[in-house]
Amino acid sequence: MIAERTGLNLSDLSLAEAKIVQAVSEYVSVMRQQGKYPQRTFDQLRNRGLRDAAESAVARARPTQGFQTLVDADLEDLSYERIVIDHPDEFSPRALWFSRRTLGLPTSTDKPPTSIESDTQTRTAALLVWLRQVAEDNAGLVPRFTNADAGRVMGMDDLQRYGQVHGNIQSRIDFACYVCGLPPLGLAADAPFERAWGRQDRDWAFPIRSMQNAAQGRVWTASDFDKVLRQTEQCQGWRTRCGGKPCRKTKPW
Repeated sequence: MIAERTGLNLSDLSLAEAKIVQAVSEYVSVMRQQGKYPQRTFDQLRNRGLRDAAESAVARARPTQGFQTLVDADLEDLSYERIVIDHPDEFSPRALWFSRRTLGLPTSTDKPPTSIESDTQTRTAALLVWLRQVAEDNAGLVPRFTNADAGRVMGMDDLQRYGQVHGNIQSRIDFACYVCGLPPLGLAADAPFERAWGRQDRDWAFPIRSMQNAAQGRVWTASDFDKVLRQTEQCQGWRTRCGGKPCRKTKPW
C-alpha cells in the first residue's frame, strides 16, 4: 500500500528505512480504525523519501500528531523518534537532538544543532567545499585568499552588506576546526576580519601569527575538511539578543 500511494521503491532498504515503513504501516492502520486517512503522511513520503520525511517530522518544536497517535496506541517504540535514536548514523545530529528531547532523554546541548538545510549551513558547506578544492589543486596547501573571495563563493559579493554574516560563518568554521584539533581555516586567508580574534575583556591575546602559520602551512586533507563539515552540522543555531536578532556579541556555540 505504501509503495502504491507514494511511488517509492521499497526494496534494498536500510534498517532505519525498513522500520519507517513498519511505523507508517502501523500508523495508517490505527488511523483507519479511527475512520481517518493519513494523506499528508503519504504526501511527505512521496515528496521527501523515507529518511527525509522522518527527519522533517521529528525536528519540530512540538511532537507531531503521528507520534502522539502511536504513543496512545502503545506503539511508541515504532515512532520516528525511536527509529532516529536507534539508528543515529542514518540521521542528522539535529534530528537526534529533537528525538531525544521528545522522548524525555537528555540532550548534549540546550539548543538544537543548526539545520543542514539552513542558509547558514548551506553557505558553510559551500565555503568548505571550495577550500577543499583549492587545497587539493595546491598539494594540500590552502592558497592565500581574501575575505571577498570567500564571500563570492557563498554568494555574498557585498562585504559591506554581508560582512557580519560572513564573519559569523567563518567563526563557526574556526570553532569546528578547534574542536577537531585543527588550525583555524579563517587564518589561512590573507588577513582575518578586523574584529576577529579580539582581546575583548581578557588580559591576554590570541597568538594570531603562530595560528596563521599553522593554518597556512598545514597540508590539509580531504578527511580534515570532512571532519570540520560534520562538526559544523552539530553547532547550535545562533543565540539571539538585541530584540531577537543576531547580535555582534553572539557566538555560534
